[in-house]
Amino acid sequence: MAHAELEHAWHISEYASAFYRATGFVSRLVLLADDAVIPPPYTQPTNPFCRLLARLAGSRAPCLQVHPPLGQPAVSAPLLGPIRCPMGLSEVAVPVTVSGRTVAIIYGGQVLREGPRRERFSRLAQRLTDCGLSSRDVRRLRTAYFRTPVLTERQYRAAVRLLTIFAHQLADAANGWIVLGHPQEPASIRQAKHFIQAHLAHALSTSAVAKRVHLNADRFSRLFRKVTGVTLTEYVNRARVEQVKHLLANPDARIAESALAAGFYDIAYFNRTFKRYTGLTPRQYQYRGNLQKPAPKSDK
Repeated sequence: MAHAELEHAWHISEYASAFYRATGFVSRLVLLADDAVIPPPYTQPTNPFCRLLARLAGSRAPCLQVHPPLGQPAVSAPLLGPIRCPMGLSEVAVPVTVSGRTVAIIYGGQVLREGPRRERFSRLAQRLTDCGLSSRDVRRLRTAYFRTPVLTERQYRAAVRLLTIFAHQLADAANGWIVLGHPQEPASIRQAKHFIQAHLAHALSTSAVAKRVHLNADRFSRLFRKVTGVTLTEYVNRARVEQVKHLLANPDARIAESALAAGFYDIAYFNRTFKRYTGLTPRQYQYRGNLQKPAPKSDK
């Protein structure tokens, strides 16, 4: 469910094009199936130099050697990078993690972190020649190489930070979409969700919710998992986390009181669950929310 919504949000936001215009940092979102491996960035290059190299060299390109760990299964992972390709360009892979699993990767970069120099490209040219490229191809690549965006270390770190923040926002949104669901869901599932939302502060067992929608507990459990993609317990936890996030929008809200109001009676369990779904501790989440609020207008 989250995959289609993530892709839609990425395009609607026009984040990638605005990000490129502001930073020179190309970026793209790659969605991952449950059993997928994380693909290397070279598979779909967007920088003109990288794209030309992919077209001219194909499987002979040195870039195929980048960052072997990216071939690992899509599991929860910290920031994957920075990736330094054999051509000297830098890229980063930022995971979008939902429920402790990486469901997408945001690739960004394909930039130089120091200005291109003739001596540097001369060494690269020899490597390209060894790959079987003609002198004409190397000259074309040289032109593209010297047009590659150059970022200072400070600019590069700021761009990576922005991508990381956006990845957290996408993960937050994905959790919200799972809780909200879709209008096409069966009436029994919609009724169950409404009941859960209205009783988050109470104990919510499968049998109690199933009874509310007049279904056998086992049948309801299977149907809920099939329709939503998550178990009832996971859904309740997500719904409670969303409620806490709503409460923490108030800068004066106390974290423990917000957790209790949403039905979390074990603070340690609440902290683990909240970080699992948001990637942040409750305190970090509240602090980030306060930073994103507009400053009060001056009376002057």
